[in-house]
Amino acid sequence: TTSCSLMTFQFPSFSYQQLCKSSRPFALLPLMSATREKAWEYLVKKVLPLLSNLPVLWTPAGGGNWVKPCEAFCPPLNGTIPNSILDLLIQLGLPVVCFPRHIQQDCQLPFAEVTPQVVRKWFRSNEMLKSKVKSDLSLLKDCLCFVTSDRTDELTNIPLLLLKSGQVVPFGQQKVYLVNESLSKVLHNLDNLILSNVLYTDLGKLFNQLARSKINKLIVANAQMVCNSLLPASIQTWTHTHVNPVQWTPNRNNHPSAEWLLNVWTYITNNEVISSVITLPLVVAEGPENVTNEGTYSLYRLDTG
Repeated sequence: TTSCSLMTFQFPSFSYQQLCKSSRPFALLPLMSATREKAWEYLVKKVLPLLSNLPVLWTPAGGGNWVKPCEAFCPPLNGTIPNSILDLLIQLGLPVVCFPRHIQQDCQLPFAEVTPQVVRKWFRSNEMLKSKVKSDLSLLKDCLCFVTSDRTDELTNIPLLLLKSGQVVPFGQQKVYLVNESLSKVLHNLDNLILSNVLYTDLGKLFNQLARSKINKLIVANAQMVCNSLLPASIQTWTHTHVNPVQWTPNRNNHPSAEWLLNVWTYITNNEVISSVITLPLVVAEGPENVTNEGTYSLYRLDTG
């Protein structure tokens, strides 16, 4: 009865650090390297296979469960995985266990290690991941760095892309554009296509590397792409580009703010791409520096005679 009660008891939420503190009793496990007598060696050889098929390891995952060694996952001894990710994996239900270091090295139980490959597979199949990383940018960055630490071509369907809109989407399911913060201010209403500015600022080198693999559908936006595709798409979210002039009410009716037009012209001038935007309504009689959020303005195409 006591055994059954222990097996079904729901333990309070544990962090990985707390789990390590509770692993000290495993120091009593028999080790082949520690046997000095033939009789003990024979006993250990018999005991270990029996333990391998019994739920003798405790994990805080799922509210607390006893699992078989073959079902358990133990962090690598080299300490390459942050505790923040181990805590997350426990919350997501991965049966993470912990041993004293010398036991993990030599206990010969058939547990698996928590590798980047294991984490990618677990993340890919877990719907709770989005909400967990959406509210914790530091955790999201830890996850991105770890799952790409061994390879960058196995990220498809892992939801670790935080968009500027605040939505978290999987790799490879849609095009996601990598733009700096100043350019993102030009692309009004395209926040659902642009990677979070904070994420790109902090992990720019990693994302530029990931963008080289087309399978990830990450795109570093260049000036021609902005002028020929993204800027027209942005303008079409709030007006019809075939109308000349178009009416613009800054910061109202889903229209961009007054600063938007100034940002657009700064971008066009800095990148010398005025010839690529002549069909877009970007000219205001008052001049972009004189536009306010209170007025209504007519925007003309550059190719207007």
